[in-house]
Amino acid sequence: MKIYLAHPFLTRKIIREWQLQTKTNHELINPFYGGKNSEVAALKLIDSGEVEAKDIICPPSVVDEDIDLIADCDILIAYVDGSTTYGTSMEIVYARFMYKKIWIVAENGYENHPWLVYHASRIFKSLDECREALK
Repeated sequence: MKIYLAHPFLTRKIIREWQLQTKTNHELINPFYGGKNSEVAALKLIDSGEVEAKDIICPPSVVDEDIDLIADCDILIAYVDGSTTYGTSMEIVYARFMYKKIWIVAENGYENHPWLVYHASRIFKSLDECREALK
């Protein structure tokens, strides 16, 4: 089973660490660290402070690849922590329109928010709780 990991740009390191520590038979797809247009090289420049994300990332290629990866997955796990994130919200909606299962990890206390409840197949209050469900 393929699982797409939707999350805010600023939490990419937290999600990457969680991804690498999660033992599962499923394929966890992190759009920042995989795919044909992987942003790994760009992330190194951004993290070093050499450039800003807006100056190096090509929006059409990022969005098109994310949509393709969502279309190819079975489940989308969306990490919601209260950060301003347009991409994660859009990824949730795209997954919904594609009839994908959507798991929400709401670590911001908004696990009962009407929009999250409406879109989610399952809602978790922590990454650890979600990890347990993947076993």
